[in-house]
Amino acid sequence: MNENCRKMWADPRFKIYESVDRLLNGNKVWDGSGWYYQPIHPQQYRVVAEKVRQALDDIAKEYGVE
Repeated sequence: MNENCRKMWADPRFKIYESVDRLLNGNKVWDGSGWYYQPIHPQQYRVVAEKVRQALDDIAKEYGVE
């Protein structure tokens, strides 16, 4: 793994984006003629939603926005 890739994976924001992508695309199911999405259970999305909210709050603090 090169240094840029290592830095990217070490960034906490990238980890959150990756978990959001996994959550949204993880419930995609092939039904033989096309893709459909199963509903996401609140127990699955609540954890990711809290991480995203915390990251947004951290970024706002970083830029001095309230």
